[in-house]
Amino acid sequence: PIHHAIINGDKKTGITIMQTDAGIDTGDMIEKKEVEICETDTYGSLSEKLSNVGGELVVKVLDDLQNGKAKFEKQNDKESTYTKMISKGDSVLDFNTSAAALCNKVKALNPNPVAKFCVGLDSFKVFELKSREWPQNAPNGMVLVADSKNGLIIKCKDGAVEVVEFQPPSSKRMTAKSYLNGKTIQIGTIING
Repeated sequence: PIHHAIINGDKKTGITIMQTDAGIDTGDMIEKKEVEICETDTYGSLSEKLSNVGGELVVKVLDDLQNGKAKFEKQNDKESTYTKMISKGDSVLDFNTSAAALCNKVKALNPNPVAKFCVGLDSFKVFELKSREWPQNAPNGMVLVADSKNGLIIKCKDGAVEVVEFQPPSSKRMTAKSYLNGKTIQIGTIING
């Protein structure tokens, strides 16, 4: 659910401590707390936030249970939502989607399983994107800019995205500008998933 909260562009998520029963995510809620999803949150940072909140809530609930102060609240099944597990196939970036959707996906899959795109046969893991306005018409997935001064900018559905940080094949994580200081990606190349 953490991945999907970021992918969906949600502004908040949360932790619920509950008394489980035989179903999946069923049973009475004992304590819950909302957590804000910041613009810069990745799966990694949001997981850490939720872990900290969850730890605090577990201690509180255990104390409340021991002292007879715990309050049990029935779940409203009409408000329940389900999501699927993230698979490796979900990590492929589709430049036919919006810049916001691409940026959210990269944040949601950082640090694991990591978003990616391919240039020819080379697969690049992507750790950070920025949305860019791009008024000119070009095919989605086309490399618009690729140099060490301006970085790597790729056309998407509603503008463009700048690849800020990625990991080229058989290399370490780096900025796209650093990579382009010694390597070349041709302008006009169509990036595929």
